[in-house]
Amino acid sequence: MRLLRLAPFTPKLSLITATYQRPKIFQTQVLPSVQAQKTGSCNWEWLVINDGDDPTIPRLLEAAPHPPFPIRHISLKHPTAGFGLCHARNLGLAAARGEWVAYLDDDNQLAPDYICQVLDFLQHRPQLQCAMVQQRRRRDRAETRGKSFISPQTHCTVADLISQHELFDSNGFIHRRTGAPAWNPNYRIFCDYDYFLSCLIQWGESSFGLCHQVLLDYVQSPNGEIGRSRYGDWAIELHMLLQLREQHSLVEPHRVKLQKQVQQWQRKEDHSIAAFS
Repeated sequence: MRLLRLAPFTPKLSLITATYQRPKIFQTQVLPSVQAQKTGSCNWEWLVINDGDDPTIPRLLEAAPHPPFPIRHISLKHPTAGFGLCHARNLGLAAARGEWVAYLDDDNQLAPDYICQVLDFLQHRPQLQCAMVQQRRRRDRAETRGKSFISPQTHCTVADLISQHELFDSNGFIHRRTGAPAWNPNYRIFCDYDYFLSCLIQWGESSFGLCHQVLLDYVQSPNGEIGRSRYGDWAIELHMLLQLREQHSLVEPHRVKLQKQVQQWQRKEDHSIAAFS
């Protein structure tokens, strides 16, 4: 795999994409999206973490037109324990050289000006340690195309995200590399939410900012980790997370609401209501 270098080169942002056994999706979704970035003089790099060492991924990168930014391809033997996506993101985080780190899954797409808009947003807010862009989201069912909606909404606060009144998602999430926490592979459904809490614990609630621009398209399919899950899975993970975060000042004001959510999911699971159909 080629490694494009700009010497001397210190990227301002490292974009991490983990992919696992989905070369066709990688080829048709994330690859053209990243290549289409209109970044001008913005310094950044793209890290592709090849979970499972699929030989198709480096071939696709080699065959693609040479972009004006470095690409680093890193192979990972698929972990036998824990959520592979978290292991892959940790590997990317350890290899990243940027001042900032962002995430993009292999089945999502960035707006062409994502990189420049994000860096401009952060440059004018030096107090921030982490941020999130708005997403154009869609939840597809087995044979039904869902209706698009914007998430988080413009009026969203940090408290809304902690209480899960608004949805936090790692796609389009940006944080400083120095001092960043590790991803916890013990979570699958709530790995993003747990990481968000870890960042707030590390840097404080005031360290987060919402970029009021829709810069990412996110399609949740019934074949993904969340799409295949059930309400019982959600209840188990959130209950475990609340126990491990017990009495933490961030979670405590929202604990009652979150525990009620666990109970609601448990009842739905008892009645065999599928989370997605």
